[in-house]
Amino acid sequence: DVDDAWICLDLGRNRAFRPTHYTLCNGSDQLGFDLLAWVFEGYDPQQDRWMDLAHPSAPRKDLPSPWGVATFPTNPNTHQAFRYLRLRHAGLNSRGTKHLPVCAWEFYGSLFALQPQNTTTS
Repeated sequence: DVDDAWICLDLGRNRAFRPTHYTLCNGSDQLGFDLLAWVFEGYDPQQDRWMDLAHPSAPRKDLPSPWGVATFPTNPNTHQAFRYLRLRHAGLNSRGTKHLPVCAWEFYGSLFALQPQNTTTS
């Protein structure tokens, strides 16, 4: 029950992912913990900011409890791949708390292997 709570996935320095969709499962076994407001983001290190990856015209659905599952499209105009992906709560759930009860998170899209960067200096 914390302001700006989030869950982040780090794919490692040699991988990046370009999402097309993501699926969430509500982890609450009780009624009334519907997720109502969240943001799916990718980190852009060039701009040092998190980018909202939501599809701009997709209808927003709540994620009902108990154990509700839903799949959401991402913005088709985002052609960037990301090392870091995160899910951040952006408002209260239907019980009026800031809990983010997510028990499963799936990603769909393209995974890329990146060339290791040489970190040694001469």
